[in-house]
Amino acid sequence: MRQLKLFAVAVMAFAAITAATASTVFGARAEGFLPKLAGFFIGSGTGGTLEALGGLSVSCTATSILEGTMETDSHGTVGIHYTGCKALGAFAANSKGDAAGTVLVPSIWLLCLIATKTLEYGIWIEPVGTVIIEVPAAGAKLSKTGGGIARIVENKLSLKKTLTFKGTKGDTEPKTCTGTDGKIKTANQTIELNENKKPESEALTGSLTIEAENKKTEVEIMDGI
Repeated sequence: MRQLKLFAVAVMAFAAITAATASTVFGARAEGFLPKLAGFFIGSGTGGTLEALGGLSVSCTATSILEGTMETDSHGTVGIHYTGCKALGAFAANSKGDAAGTVLVPSIWLLCLIATKTLEYGIWIEPVGTVIIEVPAAGAKLSKTGGGIARIVENKLSLKKTLTFKGTKGDTEPKTCTGTDGKIKTANQTIELNENKKPESEALTGSLTIEAENKKTEVEIMDGI
């Protein structure tokens, strides 16, 4: 009887440890940036390339952040400004109404968790509506829709955060993350040529570094269990 009681206690203890571990792993989530950045945040990068499964591509040489805002400590809006952009080979490309080579992408962003075990974080970025990219020399128009996920290279208290986009020919990585709203976000970027009703999956590659507008505030990501 004593052995049975000891066995029962051991089983209960193991169950408690397992439950606690599961809570830690499966309950991990991104909470928000600490401290919340007052005002705007800014950023710059080395440009990027959008490449679709069927071969359509847009390449830009530089990136900057215009009016990045934090509506809360975990989401907000951002204007991503690409310059030196070319599409369909070597033709200058621009968003509708903008200067040649300039593509402006007004977007929303949301902090998310990519991997629970390693607490790897990312940013879900989604354009506000369809982005029209004109290629005047080729008489073409590209329609870009859908959101993607940027990895945050390292979570530590720092002045700057580096975001990286990775993918090839329409295959983006990572494909999913869990937002602070608890919902799973799935990369679903597409691009369509001349409204042909045949959207192609696309992936963005490139990097971007962001920081507080005052360039003095150190930030880190809070995580919750």
